[in-house]
Amino acid sequence: SIKAPKNSSFAQPLYNAAKAEIIFVCSRDNEPSLFLKTLNLQNGKYGKKIKLECSTAINVADCVCTLNEKNQCIYLIHDNKTVMRIDLTTKAISPITTISTRTESCSRAQIHAVEDKIYLLGAEQQDEKSQDVDANLVCVAYDAYTVDEDDDDDKEEVQTNFGSLASTLTLTVGDKTTILLIGGESEHWNKDNSASVRAPHNVIWGLLLHSLNKPGLVSKKFEDGTKWCRRFLPSRLTSFGVINYRDQYLVVFGGHRYDQEQGKSAYSDRVYVLDLHDGEWYEWKQRLPRKSGYFAVYQQRKDMVHVFSYHGEHYALSMNVIVKAVESKQCTHITSWAIGGKTMVPIKTTSIKNLGPKIEDGDDSDNDDEE
Repeated sequence: SIKAPKNSSFAQPLYNAAKAEIIFVCSRDNEPSLFLKTLNLQNGKYGKKIKLECSTAINVADCVCTLNEKNQCIYLIHDNKTVMRIDLTTKAISPITTISTRTESCSRAQIHAVEDKIYLLGAEQQDEKSQDVDANLVCVAYDAYTVDEDDDDDKEEVQTNFGSLASTLTLTVGDKTTILLIGGESEHWNKDNSASVRAPHNVIWGLLLHSLNKPGLVSKKFEDGTKWCRRFLPSRLTSFGVINYRDQYLVVFGGHRYDQEQGKSAYSDRVYVLDLHDGEWYEWKQRLPRKSGYFAVYQQRKDMVHVFSYHGEHYALSMNVIVKAVESKQCTHITSWAIGGKTMVPIKTTSIKNLGPKIEDGDDSDNDDEE
């Protein structure tokens, strides 16, 4: 199990390749502080708990975060508004700027680091003074749209109510770098339009970084001149772990899955693998130990994937086992990622909340060993 502070929640674990460690950003309810905990992947030992004093209470369940390995800083967006920076060298946390997003309830900003740039995805505007503080921040609005085949002036925005609980990855094809925004939840109207409900969706948005200055017209291919490309998960999912294996496979672990046949959502123990060579989704025949929400981190040096359940359990899997299963046809073919599922009709009682990972029986043995 993860040795996080007792009764704390933790955000997406961050892999710091430079130090061969996984960083956990943790918080406790209504406490004006954050905690950092590290797992040394060379010896399997946890470091001392680091307490960061904050000016206000921060719940990591309301945060998204990323690591800039070049300057050894963690960047996070709190409450869909405030961008903060944690300097791992000085152990200091400071606000950088504020952002605004679209007004829909599921419109949430995401954050993702590529080299030394920090992309604020879904951020409509940024405090102008922030560029003096950190020039690496790049705002990218959710501006994807489609046009009617018979009328180029008939545009439809297709990223409204987007971003909540989405996951992000970097994908490199040739010399082109793409940020993938994967899954999450959206708001929908029920059958009689009497109430809105939240339910997982299956959309994957690809943002091509070399085309940031292009219009948001959606393309069916990842190609030059395209800013956004749309692909799909094999199922409507949120709260899952996902890794990019050497730009060859995407692997999705567990999560909150919408079952269209039964009309309800439930946690999953399934593992899906996307073969990026042919764009086909497969399901691994082995299952995870628990139906749960998950985080996942890929350790390339040892070819291992570390999977963390929302209950704080830690599993380590050899990617060689998963790759061999796909190559030897020991996985079940599902669908292409170019094909979307059928239209979802969520039921009124379905409302996916960010339950967030929680450590109830955590490790407080190092209370006197804080740095």
